Amino acid sequence: MRYLASVVQPGETIFYDAAIPNWELFARAGIFIVLGLVLETRLGEELAGMMAMSTFPAEAVDRVLEVIGALIILCALYYVIKGGMIEIGITNRRVIYKTGIVARDVLEIELASIDSIRVRQTFFERLSDRGRLVVRSVGGAVITTEPVRQPLKLRASIMALEPRPETSATETD
Repeated sequence: MRYLASVVQPGETIFYDAAIPNWELFARAGIFIVLGLVLETRLGEELAGMMAMSTFPAEAVDRVLEVIGALIILCALYYVIKGGMIEIGITNRRVIYKTGIVARDVLEIELASIDSIRVRQTFFERLSDRGRLVVRSVGGAVITTEPVRQPLKLRASIMALEPRPETSATETD
């Protein structure tokens, strides 16, 4: 069960629900995994042979590179498991932002306490109609999302859901 579906309260309606793989994290982890595999494989043995000095045997340098490669792979896998999935949800009461697969980091801002909603887009994000939302609350909490599709439409949707103070009718004389 997705996180958002598990925390929705009675009377609360989901208007936006997205699970976004954290591709930036996956790309960084992939680079480190490739580096680790390079150190673990035959290329690592060739590097060890080239790096071996007269005081260090090639086998010792090779073993050190294998250990370093294994540690790099383990660290990359840890970070993928820790923060690999992002969920963004908007209900009629709050904005919810969750990161992580095993470890979890959740930030929720009530719609009534939203101070501002900012859209940040790079040139290429504008071309692909993607961008980051920065949602600030009156209390100082800040949600900065990963790039989402149609950020301007999403911001407009949140603003349409925000409770507005009702204006009192003025009496005419």
